[in-house]
Amino acid sequence: MYLTATDKIRIDRAAIKEARRYDGKWVLETNDDSISVEDAAKGYKGLMIIERCFRSLKRTQIRITPMFHWAPRRIETHVKIYVLSLFIERVAEVRSAGRRRLRS
Repeated sequence: MYLTATDKIRIDRAAIKEARRYDGKWVLETNDDSISVEDAAKGYKGLMIIERCFRSLKRTQIRITPMFHWAPRRIETHVKIYVLSLFIERVAEVRSAGRRRLRS
């Protein structure tokens, strides 16, 4: 928190100074000792890209309502459907870009 509330609301300058130390840095934690730091960072960055694509698909391309799954099998199936739809969209994008270049 950057604010403290006692009798008045005040800015916690020590908390801001501490947070400033980490600006532009990532702190990752993993329980897999077999992977390197670089692989953990690449995996995390890849996950962010996939999540951004999912948000884009949900917002613009695929009109679906939120789904809430608790069974592992259903969660895995849901993710596979999204990955497949992302793959199909990307293939269509690449092929249509290739055709545009051939026509030019």
